[in-house]
Amino acid sequence: MADKVLRNADSDNIWRVLPKLLPTCGKHLRFQQAWDSWKKKQNQDEQPEVEQAGAEEKMLFWKSFNHYENLKDILVEYNVYDGLKAAHAKGPLDKPDRKILSQAFAEWTTRNLIWINISDYPVIVGKILELFEGECKTNYFYPISPTNKNAGGCLYNAVKFRYRKLKQECNISRRVSPAEEKKNKDEEARKKLIARFEPWSLVTKLWVELFDMRRAEVMNKHLPLSLVLLRWPKYKDVRGMEMMDIDFEKLFEGKGNKFYDSWEK
Repeated sequence: MADKVLRNADSDNIWRVLPKLLPTCGKHLRFQQAWDSWKKKQNQDEQPEVEQAGAEEKMLFWKSFNHYENLKDILVEYNVYDGLKAAHAKGPLDKPDRKILSQAFAEWTTRNLIWINISDYPVIVGKILELFEGECKTNYFYPISPTNKNAGGCLYNAVKFRYRKLKQECNISRRVSPAEEKKNKDEEARKKLIARFEPWSLVTKLWVELFDMRRAEVMNKHLPLSLVLLRWPKYKDVRGMEMMDIDFEKLFEGKGNKFYDSWEK
């Protein structure tokens, strides 16, 4: 009976059965690897996200952070939401409470193999401020700037620490999926676009290539317009209207001339 249960169980079910026996993410993954090996011997399909990549090292497929993720649900899952709301009712969260929030989120990312890119942190901090009004966003994350040589904040540090500890515990490496690799390349191209003003032909070429990334952010209801304009400052440049024309043409290919012809009539 026990063999049948283990063969047919999935990851969500097994963690409900063994939450206290495997308290750390490292133990979770070691059990996951042993369980996968056992299921394979029982002629069951092996979990797709964990693959053998050498005699000892494991490679894990990580997923990108979904900006539609509900932060409240994550905090409820780790039994910290009610306590944090009660503490926040008395005023801004103190350092220990901010640490609890950050560690819960960091544990969730590593347990679910969610990779947080540097561009995801402003979105996550925005979700924190929605739940806990009046919080100082720089307590949770601040980017590299002329005054900060390195990024930091309790949320950023907690996630970075969990990634480092997970690698030490499980002797694993991170494999970037094709979708995430494209996302990273697009983010690098976006940064180059911000710093480039000439030749204009190259600027417009980069702008066209990044249309899909830009459109996804514009259509994301969780990203305020001010953040979109901050990430795409060319909209506010002297030639910003030309950027909008390019986007219009990409969105409604071949309709631009018809629009202007109808406008003149």
